[in-house]
Amino acid sequence: LTRLTVTSSTTFQMHATTNYTAIGPNRSVAQATVLVGGIPVHVFSTHLDYASSSYRTAQLLDMMDWTANFGAKRIVGGDFNSWWGEWWITTMMSEYYDTWQDVTGSNQNGYTLNNAVRFDYLFRSKLGSDKIIAIKVYVPVTSLSDHNPVIADYTVKP
Repeated sequence: LTRLTVTSSTTFQMHATTNYTAIGPNRSVAQATVLVGGIPVHVFSTHLDYASSSYRTAQLLDMMDWTANFGAKRIVGGDFNSWWGEWWITTMMSEYYDTWQDVTGSNQNGYTLNNAVRFDYLFRSKLGSDKIIAIKVYVPVTSLSDHNPVIADYTVKP
């Protein structure tokens, strides 16, 4: 799924309850480390629960704890099932920058669901923000999913 060299990949299961067999409370994060001009960048993808705010909260905190174990050059993307300004996004923004805001300077637009809601995000770690710089972001319309993807270009520095 990338032309970049993948040097490692793994997954992490997030648990919102002690029932590890239930689908709703148990979501996952996928991770790949790619080389961009020889520089490792850790990329993550997740999908937080849509129906339960308590599940979504537990999943977000699990994910943030786990991704913090990787290097400072991190990009986290996915369906957060949260509108900008809601607790889950402001919590992410305590450690990450929202790429849409970085490039556009606004929370407006970038709608990924029904051309009216922005539930899908790309975040870059504040720790590595001087090394990963967002330069372009857009949301193309597609019929392949009920969500439109968020696509961004970044400059990566050593």
